[in-house]
Amino acid sequence: MLSLSFLRDGDEFLARLESDSGQITELKNRSLDQLLTLVASELEDLLE
Repeated sequence: MLSLSFLRDGDEFLARLESDSGQITELKNRSLDQLLTLVASELEDLLE
């Protein structure tokens, strides 16, 4: 993993993951808890 960043844009939370292979995943959700769950799932997929 090269980077993981979070941003709040109005009522939504955004997360951007960039892997060392150059894969970029952007996620957004109105609930921070749900966004963190999505990010955790993406990280697990990258580690497999």
